Amino acid sequence: MLKGFRTRLTIWFVVLFVLLYGLGGLTALFVFGIALNGSLDDELAGLISEIRPSIRFVAGTPTLKLWADRANRTHSHLIATIQLYDKNGQLLEEYGPPGINNLSKQPQESSNEKDNYSVKSLSSELVDAGLSAGYLQIEVPTKHRDEALHQFRLAFLVLAPFLAIAVFLGGYFFSGRAAKPLEETLILLRRFVADAGHELNTPISIIEASVETLETTLKDNDIANEILPVISRASKRMKDLAANLMLLAKTERAELLSPRTPVDLPDLVTEVLREQKEISKKKNVNLVANETQSKSILGHGESLHHLLSNLVSNAISYTDPGGTVTLETSVSDNHVIISIMDTGVGIPQEALPHIYDRFFRVDKSRSRAAGGSGLGLSIVKAIVDAHHGSIQAESQPGIGSKFTVTLPLK
Repeated sequence: MLKGFRTRLTIWFVVLFVLLYGLGGLTALFVFGIALNGSLDDELAGLISEIRPSIRFVAGTPTLKLWADRANRTHSHLIATIQLYDKNGQLLEEYGPPGINNLSKQPQESSNEKDNYSVKSLSSELVDAGLSAGYLQIEVPTKHRDEALHQFRLAFLVLAPFLAIAVFLGGYFFSGRAAKPLEETLILLRRFVADAGHELNTPISIIEASVETLETTLKDNDIANEILPVISRASKRMKDLAANLMLLAKTERAELLSPRTPVDLPDLVTEVLREQKEISKKKNVNLVANETQSKSILGHGESLHHLLSNLVSNAISYTDPGGTVTLETSVSDNHVIISIMDTGVGIPQEALPHIYDRFFRVDKSRSRAAGGSGLGLSIVKAIVDAHHGSIQAESQPGIGSKFTVTLPLK
């Protein structure tokens, strides 16, 4: 139980780390991308401010030829693409590396699928003598920005599995330390439950022996007494409660449910039906079962018998006279499926999630009248878990309930 808790705690810790790491990485990538785009925008704005004063107007048409000649003489290397457009958006001049011949009056990114490159552009309107004369557009390649973002994503993905493994190992170590006090508390609790159940047996035995002696004495003296039967029933309930407490303490530790041996399924069902048949007859409840396939379950025979007997006994207890309790078994793949159905009072939907809780009773007055302690289904669930199986409950008030137990054959 604690080992499973430790593993689940570690897994949740890793899942939380992955979510936070992913969220943090995406946020960092987003912020980093914004910063790089801002840097490109600043670069474009700076280039426009630097080049714009060099533009000359010839008959109302902008030109950078004089500037380009000076740049060629000084062997200046242009990283950005410089384009001049007329007022109608027609390309007049272009300098620097090849760009995308498309005037955009708003800042934008464009790509050339043929040559596989993309640019970011910024344009500025040119005015001569108070009239629009054209546009200056600067384009810078986004290659370096894209490579930086790609390297960031790659580093993020490469580091992720190594960090997850480190977090898992660290989480498993620290969850073990965190679970240590819980483990010690559970051990003490189990020991207390087992010891309490064991210690209750002695006073209960004394009470039962005293009641028997008193009954014999009163009977010999022809004295009627209605109190002794009440004491006898109460001591029986206490004895059953003590037995259930010891059984619950045992079933919660899977290693105590040993040895595990092949348990013949038809023999198990037949034995439980034989025991419960008389109880069902006394209550006038019809107990039926289908033919059981000849299969064996590898498990603890005594606890499996208790599991099935408890479910059938519960079904009979909560079924009114004239009703039916049906036990069905089937084999699917490597599992055996055991279903116990009744036509009893049923269980409200809001109570279904709590039926395996200790001392939980759906109908407290009826449970006490039937002699129930509220531990039966808790023990059943512990036995199912110890055998790596599962149990499901379906019910409708006034119609009946169905419990389905799935256990591995091996």
